[in-house]
This record gives sequence, C-alpha cells and structure tokens, in this order.
Amino acid sequence: MQQTNSNSNSDSDLIPNINSNTISNSNNKIDQQHLSQIITTALNGLGFNLVDLELSARGKLIRVFMENADLVSEINTQHCADVSNHLVRLFEVENIDFERLEISSPGLDRVLKSLADFVRFVGKDVQLKTRIPVENQRNFRGNIKNVDSEKNLIILDLDATKINDEKEKGKEKGKDRNKNKNKNAKKNNQNLVEDIDNKNYVEINFNNIDKARLIPRIEF
Repeated sequence: MQQTNSNSNSDSDLIPNINSNTISNSNNKIDQQHLSQIITTALNGLGFNLVDLELSARGKLIRVFMENADLVSEINTQHCADVSNHLVRLFEVENIDFERLEISSPGLDRVLKSLADFVRFVGKDVQLKTRIPVENQRNFRGNIKNVDSEKNLIILDLDATKINDEKEKGKEKGKDRNKNKNKNAKKNNQNLVEDIDNKNYVEINFNNIDKARLIPRIEF
C-alpha cells in the first residue's frame, strides 16, 4: 500500500492536495538521522512505527515505510494519506527541503532493522549481507532459526530456506499440471524435507549485518 505526495499534478488523485509548493531550505542536504527521529516521533504519535526511511541521492525524494503500532492491522490508503498530510505540515515547520514524499507499508520483503525484528520473525526466511565475511562469505539466505539476544547472535538455518525455495518452485510448476502431477510434486517436496539433513546452521552477530530483508513466501 503506497501513497505519494509531490508537486506534480499527476499525483493529485492519490491524496488530498495539501501543499503544492516545494518546501525550501538553505541547506542542500537532509540529515537522515535527524529526519528519522522527526518521522519516528510523528508516526508514534499517530499510532504507527517507522520501519524504514529512504532518501534519493539528492535528498529530494523521501520514502517512508511504516506499520501499525499493534503489528497486526494492515496499512491502508487512508492511513497513508493521513500520515502524508501530517508529515508535509511538519516538514514545513522543520524547514525540511524536499520535492516528493512517498508513504507505504513495508511489503512482504520488508527490511529487518533491529534485533527485535529478527526475534519477531523467527521461523521466517531472510536474505542478508554482512559487513565482514562470515565463513568466507557475506551474502546469506536462511531461515531465522533462533536469536540469542544476550550475545546479539542470529542463528540461520540455511538448509530450511533451500527446502522452501524448492517448495516454491514446485508450486509454480504445479499450476500448469493436472491433479495427479500436482500430487506427485507435493510428494517430491515432502521427500526433500525428509531427505535433507537440516543441520546447516550459521551464527551471525547482529552488529555485523549490513542489510537484511524477509524473503516473501505466499501461502496458497
């Protein structure tokens, strides 16, 4: 779910026309940390959490990804419109220079920013990149098996994600097959789960994670 505010007329049908003028500032660059603090406080007051914040190379495009504070309710169009209205007025007060503001939900491939995010999504598949190599590699795809909060460790089950990848492939192939072939595909996937020795784990320190995203899995 995404809402956009900009100075172009093409976006006027997405949200109410709250401010057609670009907010100007003598500064050429937005302080992202300061902006993140401003947006976090504003969203919390409206009943939302800031999931991620992106700025364009020139800082003129601001993308805000948010979720409901209850972590259950979905973000809808009205939520995005309300937040967009509020932030534009706030940016004017704070004298923040921007040309375009986009508000949206984090999506199925949401980023994981905090240790609490990893705890929340234990059992889900994730792809991540480390700052320094772990076991001679920096890019990983794995299932979040466990989180050791005291040691700041993320335990990934690499084999479980391979199994889930094969399941997804089986589902895609099954769409164009008859019922008997679909049954065989499910049987093959089950055999795969039973045959793979599910002990290929890796421990990654949370502070060593450069970026991380969930791997979307659509249940049928």
